[in-house]
This record gives sequence, C-alpha cells and structure tokens, in this order.
Amino acid sequence: MAKLGDILYKGTPEKCRELLGKLEAGELTQGDVKELYAKAQEAQPAAEPGQETPEPTAAGKEPDKDTFTIYQLKDGDGMRDYHFEPYDRLQAAGLSVEAANYDRIYTAELTPGTSLEDIYTRFNIDHPKDFRGHSLSVSDIVVLHQNGEDTAHYVDSFGYKEVPEFLQEQPEKANPLKHVEDTIEQNDNSFDGIINNTPTADELEAKARSGEQISLAEYAAALKAEKEQGKKAEPGKKTEKKPSIRAQLKADKERAAQKKQARSKSQDLERS
Repeated sequence: MAKLGDILYKGTPEKCRELLGKLEAGELTQGDVKELYAKAQEAQPAAEPGQETPEPTAAGKEPDKDTFTIYQLKDGDGMRDYHFEPYDRLQAAGLSVEAANYDRIYTAELTPGTSLEDIYTRFNIDHPKDFRGHSLSVSDIVVLHQNGEDTAHYVDSFGYKEVPEFLQEQPEKANPLKHVEDTIEQNDNSFDGIINNTPTADELEAKARSGEQISLAEYAAALKAEKEQGKKAEPGKKTEKKPSIRAQLKADKERAAQKKQARSKSQDLERS
C-alpha cells in the first residue's frame, strides 16, 4: 500500500515503491495514480450476487485431530484427601474435581475405535515409553478431544464418571483477609488485603512534625477521604473515630479478665 497526501494505491510492495518514486520525481501526478488504482480495481473479478469471496486456506494447516490427555493429581499435603478417592466419597466430603489440582501428564492421538477402557488397560499393563506418570488409577482424569469437543472422565472405583466441572473455569475463591479487613479497618479503603494501609491526615501530619517526609498526594487523598466521611455523617453529629487495633485488643483482654473474675466469685459463693 502506497500513500502520499490523499492518494492511496493498493498493490505489491514493489509496485507501491515504484509509484511513490515516480510521484516524488514528478513523473506521475496524483490523478495518474488514481486512474491506475481505478483500473486495478476493475481488473479484479467480481463475485456473483449472493456469493462470498472465498478466503484463502492456510497452507500446511493440519486438521483438528482426535486426542486423549491424562491428568493426575499434584503432590503435596493439600492433595492428601483427593488422591485415589472414589467420586462419591469426594462429593460426600464436600470436595470437587478442579483442574487447578491436576498436572497434565500425557497426550496422544486417539485412534478410531479406542475406548476409555482401552486407555485404562494400556496405561496399567503396557505403558508407552514416554509416559512418566503412575499407572492409571482412581482420581485420575482422562480428557477426550473428539470432533472438536472435549469431555472429561474421572477414573472411579468401577469404570469412569463424566465430570464436566473439570473443564469449567473455577470461580475465584474468597480471600479470608477480606472479613478481617472489613472488621478492623480504621478507614474506608477498598479491600486490598492490607489492613490500614492508608494513613489518616492526622497520622501524616504527625510524621511531618517529627521530620519525616510525607507524600503530598497521599495527604490530599487523606483529607478528601475525611471530608467525604464528614458529609456522610449526620449534620451536627460528631463522627466517631474507630478505636485502634491495639485499643480493641486491650479492651477485649480487659473484658475477658472481668468475665473470669466474675466466674471465680460465682464459684466461691456456690462452695460457701
């Protein structure tokens, strides 16, 4: 594609460079290039009405082959309750079959007529030389790719159990820190797993008075946050400041000591 001003010509890179050279040398005018472009467009065969122009096929592109893939559970203490467990026992324990718990061990072409039972027999009796997993066992997964579609099968105590959940994206697990931060966060930060990460304006001012450097952007953000909190509060009502974590822990400790002392007095009265 060659472009000069408002002139556009589509063609081979060599032809484009040639036209650009002639334009710059003054051998051709912009009108000449437009005329050449119009002739090139007319020379292209037009598709019949209702007929789409066929797209060129990718040279050497192989057709989608049928395959099978073996997945086996990862090692580690966290996987102890999953290894070699029948599917119904997993369900009873509240556990699920998740792809994140598995490693892909082996993939090969699925030849016509090969069944899941054939795969089980082969990977227990006659392992391929490049197979690095253990013999196919309960809790392993075999994914069949046939006719462009995938199906997942859990090796169970007797036969296989189809597990479509293995192929589904798992929802993001809730971060346990969120409840902690919601409970003891001293300002209205959005959740990020870091407790009290944004200092208040008072804290920043104290740092500045002690000679520490503070960020003016952070100070402005703290002032803005406090201003917005003030707007949310009822008119004429003083906004209550949440106690610090240390103060909360101290109060909890004092309450526990008081309860223990009251329980001790009650037991003394019962004995007398």
